[in-house]
Amino acid sequence: MNNTQAQLLPVPSVRHRIEAFLTLIEPLHPLLKAKGPQRHAALKRLQRICEREVNRLRSEHTLATVKLYLSSYRSALRAIDPEHPALRPRKHRSSQRFSYLALTPEETRAINAAYQTEIPCKISKTQGTVLSVG
Repeated sequence: MNNTQAQLLPVPSVRHRIEAFLTLIEPLHPLLKAKGPQRHAALKRLQRICEREVNRLRSEHTLATVKLYLSSYRSALRAIDPEHPALRPRKHRSSQRFSYLALTPEETRAINAAYQTEIPCKISKTQGTVLSVG
C-alpha cells in the first residue's frame, strides 16, 4: 500500500485485516476470470468470504465504523484490480441487488437517517450563534 492509502485507514490492525482478506481472495482471481460453472462457484465462494468478513467487522464495530472500513477494503481492492467482481453490484435470482463488500440497505438507511437528524441540529446551533453575533 502507498502512503495515501495508509493515511485513509484509521487503525493499523484494519490494514492487516485488509491484507489478510486480499490474500484470502487472491486464489479466486483466475477462477473469476473463467466462464461457466467455475466462475459461478468462485463468485459464490467470494460472496461467502465477503459476508463472513462484513459480519466479523459488524460484530466488533459500530455501523458507521464498518462503513468506513468497508470503503477502505474497496479502495485497496480497486488499487489491485479496478474491475474486480467484488466491486461490482450484482443481482440475486430474485432480482434483489447486492454488493459483496457493503452493509445491507437497511443498515445504510439507518446510518444516513442518523446523520440527517444530527446535521440539522448542528446547523441550527451554528446559525443561532452566527445570528446572535451579527
